[in-house]
Amino acid sequence: MTERQDRTLALAVDLLTEYANDIKPRSGSGQDAGPAILAATLCSVAPDAEDLCLRALKRWLNDMPAVFRGVGAFGGLGGLLSGLRAVTALTDAVAPAYSALCSQTPEWLAHERWRTNDVSWPDYDLFFGPAGVIRAGLYPGGPTDMVAPALQHLISMALTEELEAFRGGPEIDQRSAFNIGRVNTGLGHGIAGVASALAHALRGSGYENARPALRRICDWLVAQTYTDDIGLITWPPVGGLDQESFGTRRRQAWCYGTPGVSWTLWEAADSLADDAIRELAENAMTSFIAVFDESLHLDRDAGENLAVCHGAAGMLAIADAYARFTLVSSAEALRDHMLDYLIDHAAELREHGRHDMSLLTGAGGVAAVALTATGAERQWLHHIAVR
Repeated sequence: MTERQDRTLALAVDLLTEYANDIKPRSGSGQDAGPAILAATLCSVAPDAEDLCLRALKRWLNDMPAVFRGVGAFGGLGGLLSGLRAVTALTDAVAPAYSALCSQTPEWLAHERWRTNDVSWPDYDLFFGPAGVIRAGLYPGGPTDMVAPALQHLISMALTEELEAFRGGPEIDQRSAFNIGRVNTGLGHGIAGVASALAHALRGSGYENARPALRRICDWLVAQTYTDDIGLITWPPVGGLDQESFGTRRRQAWCYGTPGVSWTLWEAADSLADDAIRELAENAMTSFIAVFDESLHLDRDAGENLAVCHGAAGMLAIADAYARFTLVSSAEALRDHMLDYLIDHAAELREHGRHDMSLLTGAGGVAAVALTATGAERQWLHHIAVR
């Protein structure tokens, strides 16, 4: 075992031990799968940690609220489906609950009232909406009938003229008011997240009805591509802006910009057998690696600079996928750099884990990604839109 593996394993054990032993109530994060996925991931490489993982699982189940906070991948129905499926590898005791949840999901989704105009995030996105229940809740190769209402809704939106249905409405958070009347490009809140969900259903489960919609979204994203003033091939936050005014695009992460959007296009190209889009995605990521500067491109907020959403863990997950599955040879160096960055910030991660063990913004997701990049099982990665 390498030093990186040793230190990553020690971090995961410390985080889960603190989580399992802590009796104080934690701030609610809905059905977030962070602790469950970290427990399953740790046990895949450290069977002697099984007792600890089961104690953490018990804590996770006991903390779970009774009411869903939407259907998305993080804190919603999609997250719960993914978390329960992950821990079936730890114990058979959760299998009946997981099976029952799968059986009830189509009916619950059929009763959702997602809008197709003046939309906000829960109407379509990965975090809170139908893209999330598809990407996180549908395991690779799983039956698409379980999420059929969500798929049909997104396909109908994607077939509107100029993707009109995805234009943000007035209920969008005013802190993100630039989205009103525009189509967000990102993976978390934007059209890339929808493309990721459709590609997942097409490639993983053979859902051919997703193909025309996925093609339309990819063509739109390709049309939004531009090169910034330091040579980075990237995407604006929303479509329809004057690209000449963008300058250097600092905001680059799993959630938005080149890492997340390029990987989404690479996976979509793989599903569509489109070499031109695949080449664009690889060129974009190569350009990002060439100009990457952690002082510029990592989020500056404490905790956020480490997390999956805006930080090093998200970049690690994407760099690891590029290194394993694509022709981007420089991705391995970025993967190693991001892994070392997280290991060097282990003390901050342990502190962060005392109040946030979620998958998206918390220490649970960071440790799970780091374990996976150093050899743990990868089946859960569909939850964060990589492989």
